[in-house]
Amino acid sequence: MSDSDKLPESVRALISGFSQRDQLDGLALHAIVRAADDEGVAKIRDVAAQYRDDYLRALRVKGVNAEHEAGRLGQDEVRAYLTTSILPRLAESGVIAPLDGDLERDAATVRISPSLWK
Repeated sequence: MSDSDKLPESVRALISGFSQRDQLDGLALHAIVRAADDEGVAKIRDVAAQYRDDYLRALRVKGVNAEHEAGRLGQDEVRAYLTTSILPRLAESGVIAPLDGDLERDAATVRISPSLWK
C-alpha cells in the first residue's frame, strides 16, 4: 500500500485535484499529510523536510539534476517559502486551519482542516 492509499479520501481528492499551476501547493499538502499526527497536526519543520524531499523527487521524475538543486535548496529556505507563500494560501482556501502565532518557532504547527481530516 502506497502512502497516498493511506490518506483519507477527502485529502486524496484535494491532492489529485490540483491543476498543473497549483502543483507546489499540492506538494505542500502532501507534505503536511505525511508529517501529520492522528489529529491532522504537523510541525512546520517536519512539513518543510517532507516538502523538500517531495520537490526533489518531482525534479528527478522530470529528469532535472535534483542533486544540484538539493545543494542549493536549504531547509531554512524551504520553511520560509512555505510560511510566507504556500501555507497562507492553503489557510485562505480552508485546506488548513488559519495560521496563528510565530511560524518560525521550532514547535510551530499547522493543522489540516478538521472537516477534511475526519
